[in-house]
Amino acid sequence: MAIAKISAAKAETMLKHKPFGCIDDGRKVAMMHKTKKKASKIAIGDEVMDAIEEFITHLDRIDHLVDACDNRGKALRAATVRWNLDIYGQSKVSGDATDDSPLTPSSRATSASAEGLVSPPISREPELMRGNCQLKSYQLYGLNWLKMLYQKNIGAILADDMGLGKTCQVISLLCAVLEEYRKSPHKSKLKGPWPNLVVVPPSTFGNWAAEFEKFAPDLKVVMYKGSQGERDELYEDIKNDLSQAEVILTTYTMVARWEDACNLSRLEPVITVFDEGHMLKNPDTKVYKRLRKIGGSWKLMLTGTPIQNNLMEMIGLLQMLEPSLFEMHFGDLENLFSQKVTLKDVSEGALDFDDRVTRARSILDPFILQRKKEQVLELPQKTRTVVYCELHEAQRPLYKSFETEFRGGEGKEKDKKFEAVNPENNPWIQTRKAALHPYLFRRFYDDEKVKKMATTLWKNWPSNEVRPETLTKFVDELKQYSDFDLHLWCRDHAVIRSFDIPEGSLLWSGKVQKLLELVREYKANGDRVLVFSRFQMTVPILQEIFELEGIKNLQFQGSTDVAVRQELIEEFNEDDSITAFIITTGSGATGINLTAANKVIIFDPSDNPQTDIQAENRAHRIGQTRPVEIIRLITKGTVEELILAAGQKKIELARKVTGEKDGEAAAIAAAQMTDAELKKTVRQAMLGKGELDVDVKGSLGVPTPESDD
Repeated sequence: MAIAKISAAKAETMLKHKPFGCIDDGRKVAMMHKTKKKASKIAIGDEVMDAIEEFITHLDRIDHLVDACDNRGKALRAATVRWNLDIYGQSKVSGDATDDSPLTPSSRATSASAEGLVSPPISREPELMRGNCQLKSYQLYGLNWLKMLYQKNIGAILADDMGLGKTCQVISLLCAVLEEYRKSPHKSKLKGPWPNLVVVPPSTFGNWAAEFEKFAPDLKVVMYKGSQGERDELYEDIKNDLSQAEVILTTYTMVARWEDACNLSRLEPVITVFDEGHMLKNPDTKVYKRLRKIGGSWKLMLTGTPIQNNLMEMIGLLQMLEPSLFEMHFGDLENLFSQKVTLKDVSEGALDFDDRVTRARSILDPFILQRKKEQVLELPQKTRTVVYCELHEAQRPLYKSFETEFRGGEGKEKDKKFEAVNPENNPWIQTRKAALHPYLFRRFYDDEKVKKMATTLWKNWPSNEVRPETLTKFVDELKQYSDFDLHLWCRDHAVIRSFDIPEGSLLWSGKVQKLLELVREYKANGDRVLVFSRFQMTVPILQEIFELEGIKNLQFQGSTDVAVRQELIEEFNEDDSITAFIITTGSGATGINLTAANKVIIFDPSDNPQTDIQAENRAHRIGQTRPVEIIRLITKGTVEELILAAGQKKIELARKVTGEKDGEAAAIAAAQMTDAELKKTVRQAMLGKGELDVDVKGSLGVPTPESDD
């Protein structure tokens, strides 16, 4: 059915005629087609056999690609298998303890030689980093692996877990390449290995700049940023003296302009590094095409999730790395990997799904180095707990009304024009918001109250401020706000304070009450907490509640300026008096180190479980000295239970297919459920027709710690 894109009835008809002596026998198959007027035979054999023959042709071509990748992998393994250090930084020599610098003791080299093992070519961090950074043993392996792929001109993906120092390993590679050139007796005849280009998300630009300065302050790093005119001037300066730009650091935003891509391409980068490389999963996007234009003699991608949504996206990454190898096979790969497989299909043993994953891993293997935190670090324990909250009485009617509407179907959701006029016509999102807080909607401030507020403000508008054009427009504007937004107007303007929400009503949310209970306890114990919410509009509500309770806190969202964001992170890490940091889940998933916190609260579940896993790892990473507890707050009896169950099911099914743990399993599983399918799955489960056979209240609702293992 998947290969030939046929119905179950046609598939069953084909199966009834097996075995086939040859392809032509299969082509002769027909089935009865009944209508009200008559029954007739329709040929289906040609349709099915043509599809299967085409599929086998694609598969044969892909197998040639798999063989080419296997040969590369064998050559690389032949070199690394002789190293006395394994992929996880552990010594292969019996009786040798692994330390932070495992290759320096002479006794180790002697012992290694006796067993036919040798030290990797680079035995410690490059000179440019010494005194500033000491590589851990697994990072030293990473440096040698990257250098080997660079020398063999094989593109690389460094996919270590977040928190294992991918940035540090990249900087060490750049330093090693530059030092090799400087020490070469033939350097006068060679082109210098510069400039090297590092492209990062805007959110991590400040962190990269700080780490270049921290780990390799003598490296000549140029920040390619600013206005268009400033970037054009920078290009001219770099072009006139390439040796002064050993590294060019920029962002995906800065290279979005075609002229920037052309300018950087003319500089002929030696090494091009893409941080958060999964952003380049789609070859059809503008940024992908711009970066293809820039090129680079050798390319490296950094990502903790090389397979974030589906297998075809992985091919997009490899095509960026190795265009000559993958472009000619792109159509074949698309035919194999872009077939839609649903969550139900996987659970029922979908034909060839595991075979596709096996081929994908064979293709990916030579290009990727991936280590999990538990494989290389002795981090403090991480525990996960699901804590359930009751709907507050003020929430219940609002939630039930949206849930009823959501159960009813998808008709209104398809009317995008209607939804644009009235956002509440997306019951999927509104149902989820209603499980959080009633003041995310406008119910307390009815139209009459809004009109009275607007009129009072209009009459008493401060003389030093520009008054809205007309009262009517002002009324219409205020009607677009939520209850919490209008509460802020009342709080900030004394003349309408009498219209404010009832005192204490910000706590009319079971989830907020539980959050406050936990954070009060953390503050008393000296613990510090990260609070992640999917919805940006909940951040100011939580912030005001904390302020009223005397809980010192910080917050940022996706719209927060990158420079400001970095300052807030540093302030939180340095100031022990700040108990809580509130962050939107999407903006806090990448490139952020907040190990000053030892508690993480996931305020509401994301559509993709991988996003929440990334968020919780902001605290559980290198530098963490205390056990980390992850709390998932779930409003009992609501859509949140089903979203959590669906995410758990996705991870479990992916584990069955891949044998992997949380990181890659969740990433591959995400391929099997789009946002639309998640909505459909949850709606069917509400109606008792769904595939969510997980006992939500049993296996997911027990509020006892669940080991990270």
